[in-house]
Amino acid sequence: MVWTTAPTVVCGRNQDVTAEVDLDFCRDNGIQVVRRRSGGGCVYADNGNLMLSFISATDDIASVFSANTSRVAGMLQSLDIPASSTGRNDIVVDGRKVSGNAFLHLPGRAIIHGTMLYDTNLRNMTRALTPSRAKLESKKVQSVESRVTTLKNWLVGMTIDDFKNYIEDYFAQDSYTLADDDIKDIEAIEQRYYDLHWTFGHRGVLATHSQRRRIVRGLPGVGQFDITLALDDGKIAAADITGDFFILGDIDTHLADRLTGVELAPEPLREAFEGIDLSSVIANLATEKFIELLTGKI
Repeated sequence: MVWTTAPTVVCGRNQDVTAEVDLDFCRDNGIQVVRRRSGGGCVYADNGNLMLSFISATDDIASVFSANTSRVAGMLQSLDIPASSTGRNDIVVDGRKVSGNAFLHLPGRAIIHGTMLYDTNLRNMTRALTPSRAKLESKKVQSVESRVTTLKNWLVGMTIDDFKNYIEDYFAQDSYTLADDDIKDIEAIEQRYYDLHWTFGHRGVLATHSQRRRIVRGLPGVGQFDITLALDDGKIAAADITGDFFILGDIDTHLADRLTGVELAPEPLREAFEGIDLSSVIANLATEKFIELLTGKI
């Protein structure tokens, strides 16, 4: 699917919206703020951007993600644009990002989706997004604007509608028309995204504890973590885990809930995660590395 949206910041499933988005600027400039079910980082989209969504019947996330980002880069190359896909989730032209991608996995299904910056308002993007300084420094850049570019200057004589049609023709051999019942089902699903608790999260349990520990750190090949732990006598009373990592499973059930009541020490944490492969919850996450992150060893 190729689609557009009014000016909107779309946040990843486990990001802290207040830390990643300038909410005052968004409110004053009519920019919506929403949260998607997939992981990854915040993106800004408007009518100068195209959204691409690929839905596949597969459980092989790594292969389908790599294949689809490579195919999108290949589509741009077919227009003589020197595009390439990075090792994680971006598509770049001359070292600057034109597309950021994320995925959601359900049993037997995967959706890979991302942006395609044709003539996006980069000023609004720069002002609306406020990524952590640690994230920017890890990428050796100074701002959002310095690491992105748009495709309009590469596509001389091609309007955004022309570009959209080209993308559809490049990828699609067939089409599917939504029936009335499909639309009703979609509209029912849509309602959950208007819940303010879904968008902005809640840290009620954390707020009741005076002893809290915050961990902000990146793991190579996994992503940036922002973890807040509420502690009672050295044990974890509650955990809030956010970040721009890729989610493969239920992060609350398999991570946050398992931490509740566990002593913040390596051996009790190993016992808490016994029998679960954390890389099946967050892509590329090793149990020992996560324990080192929680205990301040890295």
